[in-house]
Amino acid sequence: MKYSIGYQLPDEYDSTYELCADYKENISSVYFSWVNSPGGRMPLCGDDEESVREVGEYQLEELKKIRGLGIDLTLLLNANCYGEGANSQEFAERTLELCSFLKTNLDISSVTTTSPFLAGKIKKHFGEQITVTASVNMRVDSILTMQQLGAFFDGFYIRKELNRNLSEIGKLKAWCDDNGKKLHILANSGCLAFCGFQTYHDNLVAHHKFMRESEDIFPAPCWEYLYGIEKDRALAKILGASWIRPEDVKNYEPYFPEMKLATRMHSYPAEWFQRMPEADFREILWILPSLPILRFLKAVCSIIPFSRMTGLMSPHIA
Repeated sequence: MKYSIGYQLPDEYDSTYELCADYKENISSVYFSWVNSPGGRMPLCGDDEESVREVGEYQLEELKKIRGLGIDLTLLLNANCYGEGANSQEFAERTLELCSFLKTNLDISSVTTTSPFLAGKIKKHFGEQITVTASVNMRVDSILTMQQLGAFFDGFYIRKELNRNLSEIGKLKAWCDDNGKKLHILANSGCLAFCGFQTYHDNLVAHHKFMRESEDIFPAPCWEYLYGIEKDRALAKILGASWIRPEDVKNYEPYFPEMKLATRMHSYPAEWFQRMPEADFREILWILPSLPILRFLKAVCSIIPFSRMTGLMSPHIA
């Protein structure tokens, strides 16, 4: 199995380029949002002209080095909301200009987006030069959904709640094969299964920089939910989410050429990737999910035996 990892600006702990250089045989692609463009998470910098220029120049050079390793690059355009101009010609032209710039300078191979509007514009303009994939945040979970979106997208990330249902994945894969589409998977989402807070929480995360400046701070709603129920029930909710154990990766190889790892905001992306291929989930439980409730998981796992966890983790083979 190959892996797709998220781009982070380097810090004192990790560097996406160095991680790619060390594991270029295992990493097939790097996905990234561009500088301060809306991408479903906090932007890499502020809106002031100097920050945008400096961070943009640095990001461009680092992504060039990653592309030089033979690793593909994917632009993320997966914000939940693009504002009142979300279907405007000006927005489309600005997006196509960015894609052209990144195609020329970085040879990006694909775009992942939540916007059918942008997907259609990119497909029409670039044709087969850039493939367009429906974001996991679109919750694609059926053949009907893929039929509805098929004119806009070349491929689909499956809804995270299907991750352990190999029978259903097989049906979606067969449809994609018959219709010239690709199926994709995110392996270690931080969301609870069928989380009713997800859309709202995604918006909180995307605007976290501004939320921190507010005096009226609303906490992460899933954290509040988990802390409000019994600890063993909360742990069951976490372990019953969508993340995939390293020892189960082999079961997914017939369906996916790569797995996307949620590492764009992960606190320990290098440690996660270095230890995943040969580990089992008990060895890396603290770093495996990109979980917003990671601190909670650490707290409760010490009092609940691992023998009670394993049954919740295996994919459904039937």
